[in-house]
Amino acid sequence: MATTTKRKEAILLSDQDFNTFSNPFDQFENWFEFIQGFEQEKQHTDSISTDIQPYIMTVATYNKETGFPNARNVLLKSFDKEGQKFVFFTNYESKKGNEIFSNDNKIALLFYWQSDLGGMQVRIQGIATKEDERKSDTYFKSRPVGSQIGATISKQSQILSSKQDLLDQFQTMMQSSQSNSIERPTNWGGVCIAPKRFEFWHSGQYRLADRIVYEWDSEHNSWNKYRVYP
Repeated sequence: MATTTKRKEAILLSDQDFNTFSNPFDQFENWFEFIQGFEQEKQHTDSISTDIQPYIMTVATYNKETGFPNARNVLLKSFDKEGQKFVFFTNYESKKGNEIFSNDNKIALLFYWQSDLGGMQVRIQGIATKEDERKSDTYFKSRPVGSQIGATISKQSQILSSKQDLLDQFQTMMQSSQSNSIERPTNWGGVCIAPKRFEFWHSGQYRLADRIVYEWDSEHNSWNKYRVYP
């Protein structure tokens, strides 16, 4: 029987607020690693696999032309405590890309996980910038060829006449790429989010959830932390 290491203990948002981390990246890492361990544990103990997918996050943007917000799920590629950033990859000319970079680079992220400790949610507001081109190149080349082709041929968010048209483009490029390497499209790459605000939420009995907010204080170069009503 396969064995797993003991999963990391989650630091929860108890009444002793200042037992939580002073840096929200440490708090996020703790919860993220706890959920990863919970997912692995469930895979080994459940006859039916529970697909928690810790890396899924919702990206929310605002469309100035329509006046509506937009939200969609993407995959978190990495988060960096030292660089204090979150990274995902996308088409810069997609609806999300245009809405990010035409709205003062403002963006919001949402993670939600369900575990044996109840619901755990992290909301983040921050400023987005494009990832360094060399890093985007490196990640692009690490992807399967099919994924490279998909990113290259997709005019993301634009009208597509038919699925067959997309498949035909894919097959054509697949054949031509057998003898040629695929270069990363200049309109595809990483998006780095520098958070300005975190909110950690943990479900509670009678809807008395715990909510701890961290806000970046640029004047003092530090994070302010406080509790808010559920």
